Amino acid sequence: MANGYHIVVCGSIVPDPLQTLEPVQTPTGPALKNEMMLPAVLDPWAAHALYEAGDLASKVAGSKIWLVSVGPKAKLQQVMMTIAQRVSFELVPVDASASGFADAHATAALLAETIQGIPGLDRSRLLVFGGWESASRGAGATLQLVGERLEILDQFQGVDQLSMQADGSVSYTHLDVYKRQQMMREAVSLMGGYGITEDCPGFLGNKWMDAQLEATYEGPEAVQRRQLSITMTNPLFLAQFKAWVAEMRGIASERPGTGACTLATAMGMWLWTLDRLQHSKDADGGRLYQSARQGVTFPLADALCWLLAARCQILDALELERRGPSDPAVAEGLAGLVNFMTDLCHVQSARASGEVSRICAELVFGYNRHPAWDEAGYRGCYQQDELDSLEGIIPGIGSYGLDVIALDGSHPRKAGPCAKCNGAEQFLALQTKLATCLTGCRLSKDRAAEAISKLMIPEALDYPA
Repeated sequence: MANGYHIVVCGSIVPDPLQTLEPVQTPTGPALKNEMMLPAVLDPWAAHALYEAGDLASKVAGSKIWLVSVGPKAKLQQVMMTIAQRVSFELVPVDASASGFADAHATAALLAETIQGIPGLDRSRLLVFGGWESASRGAGATLQLVGERLEILDQFQGVDQLSMQADGSVSYTHLDVYKRQQMMREAVSLMGGYGITEDCPGFLGNKWMDAQLEATYEGPEAVQRRQLSITMTNPLFLAQFKAWVAEMRGIASERPGTGACTLATAMGMWLWTLDRLQHSKDADGGRLYQSARQGVTFPLADALCWLLAARCQILDALELERRGPSDPAVAEGLAGLVNFMTDLCHVQSARASGEVSRICAELVFGYNRHPAWDEAGYRGCYQQDELDSLEGIIPGIGSYGLDVIALDGSHPRKAGPCAKCNGAEQFLALQTKLATCLTGCRLSKDRAAEAISKLMIPEALDYPA
């Protein structure tokens, strides 16, 4: 385009995702505890959009950027002083609530009205950017509503990167996961997060930051767990998950110290438990795995998260080993760093596997009613006279009788006869296998602890100015 683009970026401020965010109920509706006192940052989704706008404007002469931001004016000014040092734009502040509980329609109407009132804005050259979702809400609808109010028919949702074509048009692309993380890192830098990303050599630090952001802008935990509990029964996901199990087995054969073997066994236990719960009922005949029974689906989703997080950590450590030699920040002393990260992977895999084993055991056995000392319970116990008569035929059988009813009707002092594991023999075999797979994990923890004790911190830290 000969005269450049007029780019309007819609973005609000949100509480710093590294802070503890506690929802509360107020007279005016839901809010965050001490929200006005929490430090604010530019919404990560909007930061990504602003980064893309700045990149596009730098390539097309005559382009101009406006940032339309909704929020308390005092906080807007404080945050924008930092952002303006990195991207050139004209701020159009809208003094209103930036709460994540605000209605999407009302917010869209306010944004559209503000954009229409920008002096000198050429609608024929207009491009509207913004976060597809937000760190304070997961509706994913606000920007679409803004476009409809501005009568913008060409909308591209969930875009990762824009580029200009020879005819002046703009194309969009969806990047792969690694590129998406690079873009998110740039967005984090717009929020002033250099200390988090640049101080973590390799790739694990970036993933940690992304995880903190995901925990904030993906919505309440209950929503995330419900979405996951629905998705994880999809045949496509289960096929992918089985491929991940095989992947961990392959890594374990080549890099046994990563804990991948332990993790693969725990992943197999999770698969068995999911299948069992989908075809089982509780003691009262109720279906176990169903959307309304979140006491079953949510813990199993949590167990899945333990597994996938540990898997990603292992893959990151291998990526560090593969790409580290070409990165001057970690090339020196890479062998020691890789060994340290490998030990951490082993420790975390063991921790995750233990949690998965506990959760799965509770779900497999926890919905069975424990036998009691009643008529039904007695039927599964040996009578003392029975054992005495069998002793002459099978010597020593008396020592195998766990629950024996004496001649006077007395029984061992406990809650009831031992519960049976009918149908769960394979689960118990997996538990036993997993227990032995934990071999060596404490040695890895000791090595990691020793490595930390010898860590040297330079006197002059190389933080960016």
